[in-house]
Amino acid sequence: MTYRGPVLVFVLLGSLLDCGGSPSTGPDVGGASGTPSSESSGSGSASNASTESGSSADASGAISLPVDSGSAAAAFVGTFQATWVSTATITSPAGVPPQSYTDTAVITVTAPDSNDILMAWQVGSNAPSGTIAFAVNGDSATATGIGTGGTCWMGQLTNGNLQTSCALTATAAIMGDTLTQHQTGTAKGVTPAGVPYTAIYDGTWTGMRIAGGSNVNSSSGATAASAFVGTWNGSVNASVTCPSGVYPSTGNSTETVTAGAAAGEITTFGGYCRLNWTANTASMASLFMSQVCPTVSSASAGSWTPTYTGGTISLQGTTAVITETGTGVRTSTLLPSGSEACTFTASGSYSKSN
Repeated sequence: MTYRGPVLVFVLLGSLLDCGGSPSTGPDVGGASGTPSSESSGSGSASNASTESGSSADASGAISLPVDSGSAAAAFVGTFQATWVSTATITSPAGVPPQSYTDTAVITVTAPDSNDILMAWQVGSNAPSGTIAFAVNGDSATATGIGTGGTCWMGQLTNGNLQTSCALTATAAIMGDTLTQHQTGTAKGVTPAGVPYTAIYDGTWTGMRIAGGSNVNSSSGATAASAFVGTWNGSVNASVTCPSGVYPSTGNSTETVTAGAAAGEITTFGGYCRLNWTANTASMASLFMSQVCPTVSSASAGSWTPTYTGGTISLQGTTAVITETGTGVRTSTLLPSGSEACTFTASGSYSKSN
């Protein structure tokens, strides 16, 4: 839940927070030489891409299924929480070894007809960008697709690179609620140090359907979400670990939980920021990817931007136990470097009041 933690307890930081964050920042990409880093996750590799042939898609997340529910296209329809794993060969500047890269995204799949699908990406905290159209075949149990067109992806990677990625080949497969999407292509971008680069990449998205498709009308998903809905009051223990020290705290929180737009989704709100969760069962929910909340400031301690990267809610009747983890950046004139990167953990026990 978005309970009030981690608490900004540098004594100086005053109030409790109730929010989450975005994908964790990767290592610095510019070394002393100014070239793209050779660190395994500090690459110029693509985080998402699609072909350059120019079709477009609605990436709003709306699910449309004007097709036979038993068709190959119908098997793909839905919203998927996905992880990207890739390797890139840097073609410029010369002398940079191959780079590996991982990222996360929400992939939305729609079907204009029974034989075609369109995938659209929202990578990390970027705005929706990039599409791939696929011609598909098979049946509702097992279906495959081959890329036929789309639009390139543009955005910022978790390592800070600003990049444009364009797939040259793409395939897709669905097995139950698991989506596998492999692609190869080109990438070009600029590192945070201002170094331009070009690359060719090979990577795979692996996603789990969290809404739509067979789940969109799922009574079990709706039932799971309804178990969490209500007002919850409780206490929270949090600890923020920074280079400047470890800052524990405790506090009270009131959380309002509402049903999300799709079956099996819930949203929590504690007065500061909203977080989205997936109700896996009627007694367990997990944080829906990484999410970011607004920066909060204190005159005495500067600003704090939290990033929630993981969390669970466990229900036992009218009692909820919540755990969350994440990262954050504290900016303050009190710090020698002006800012520091921190991590946090938080846990709490809640009782349902209605």
